[in-house]
Amino acid sequence: MSARLAAAALGLLVGCATSGVGDDELGQPLIAALYWSWDEAQSRADAAQGGGGPTRMGVARAGDIGRLLGAAGGAGPDLAARRYPGRLSLIDPATRTVEPIEAAPPGAIPLAWSPDRNRLLLVATRQGRTPQIYEYRLDEQELRPVTSGPTGHTAATYGPGGQLVVVTQVGPQRSRVDLLTASWRFERTLFHGPQVTRVSWSPRGDMMLLAVLAPRGGARSDEVSWMLFSAPLEGSAWTWPPAAAGGLKPLGRGRDPVFGADGEWFVYSARIGDGWRLRRMRAAGGGRLAVGRGVRDEFEPALSPDGSLVAYVSEDAGFDRLFVRRVDGSGDRLLLPDGVVTRPVW
Repeated sequence: MSARLAAAALGLLVGCATSGVGDDELGQPLIAALYWSWDEAQSRADAAQGGGGPTRMGVARAGDIGRLLGAAGGAGPDLAARRYPGRLSLIDPATRTVEPIEAAPPGAIPLAWSPDRNRLLLVATRQGRTPQIYEYRLDEQELRPVTSGPTGHTAATYGPGGQLVVVTQVGPQRSRVDLLTASWRFERTLFHGPQVTRVSWSPRGDMMLLAVLAPRGGARSDEVSWMLFSAPLEGSAWTWPPAAAGGLKPLGRGRDPVFGADGEWFVYSARIGDGWRLRRMRAAGGGRLAVGRGVRDEFEPALSPDGSLVAYVSEDAGFDRLFVRRVDGSGDRLLLPDGVVTRPVW
């Protein structure tokens, strides 16, 4: 690690250790995330800049699913993504140790833990093919395909009863959301519309949250905005555009929603002015509250299983770092001093 990066990391450690979340609070289950060592992150940044990419040194953001999955392209960020895709890894919050999942392809992105925390859904691309959903089983250290074929599948989540919800890309910025049985057989289609980047299933089993790149100026507009919607699991398919009888309920602008353990509320990244900050909201909508008073962009919240802490990704010194704070907004702390992280799942 360069002297500049070491100094930045040391400064964060000194600043966060005095008032952040205490070590006694970090005896929590493992966090899955896409991880780069310092050397890999710097090489990736250099490759992106050398190819005419943006000057930002960190890794791609969560919304750029194609780049994170090594989508084909020319120089710059696409080339950097293919050369330095990162490794799906397990992070111990208490010890801050990082263990790569060797069975997962490079660049695999974690999506959701099963309720028993022995299975992990992920999305990955093998040998330049379309992205597909896989399940990693911790006890067997084995990877099993959930989806396959020429059509890409980019997001998924577990339901409390063992069912799955899977997002399929059916065209440019177009998605279909399907419900699968516990044995991964198609049950029914829930939604067909704009690109869905994240799905979260309530622990109560009655509701879904969708993060959608929704057209801003009508169905034919090229401008999109991050929007959140809730929808019931029972009833007919959700219609687009949202209608009173169509199931989808607009919750406002935001991305990366994740339910709390009781299903009563969720945490998400909200657009606030020119930046993004963590917020929480009741599952039925309303009751918005700030989760801390950060000064940097805050993305990809991941709640601890006991609901007391939220991990999130924020850029520092040009790199995406993993932070943690209490759900009440206090105790901000750099969780992982070494390396660069994106897409945490707790």
